[in-house]
Amino acid sequence: MDPKVYLAIDNCYASKRWIHPAEWLKNIRSLGLRYIEASADTECDPMYMGEAFTRDWIEEVRRECEAQDMCVKNVYSGHGTYATSGLTHYDERVIVRFRDGWMKKQIDTANALGAGFGFFAHGFEELLLQDDALYAQKLDQLYDTLADIAAYAAQTGMNYVGLEQMYSPHQPPWTIDGTETLLREVYRRSGAPFYITEDLGHMNGQQFFPMPDADVLWDKIENGRKGVRA
Repeated sequence: MDPKVYLAIDNCYASKRWIHPAEWLKNIRSLGLRYIEASADTECDPMYMGEAFTRDWIEEVRRECEAQDMCVKNVYSGHGTYATSGLTHYDERVIVRFRDGWMKKQIDTANALGAGFGFFAHGFEELLLQDDALYAQKLDQLYDTLADIAAYAAQTGMNYVGLEQMYSPHQPPWTIDGTETLLREVYRRSGAPFYITEDLGHMNGQQFFPMPDADVLWDKIENGRKGVRA
């Protein structure tokens, strides 16, 4: 019952350097690796590339994978999706555009390669962080949006689609409880499989950013006045 584990590499390292599929596939093959996660940053972002180029890109990837005995196992969002609040934007039009014009297009690309799809593309603005009711409302809206994406992925025959776990309140899910709630809610609303990408670096980094209490803050202030670095 143990899962199969494959050693793979994300091709984001090749962004703006080895941008032809034949090039980054050859590079990765030289490392002795066969499985690849294709980053949107390496010339397969649906917003930037457009449908005609994307079709050609898919064909080239297929052709080169066969020729070099390689496999694109997953497609993932890149830094481009961090440029906006995306799926939790304050304007519904942006959410719909991002959901239908980016997420679903990238699911289609992943399906064409026989791959899965993962992403992170939202952020909660400060206005929401300072109001419990607004935060809960936006979180509920996010669950609906993710459920729509999960349902689309299932309808198109994708085996797995998932969201990257993050590390701060403005990028949920950032706790174990929040992650479990998100998974339950998305499945309840969509009836479709939905997964989490576990980034161990995110989880490990939280220990360096604990919430300070009043005593800690006053100690820092006093030390600062005394010229003591601590």
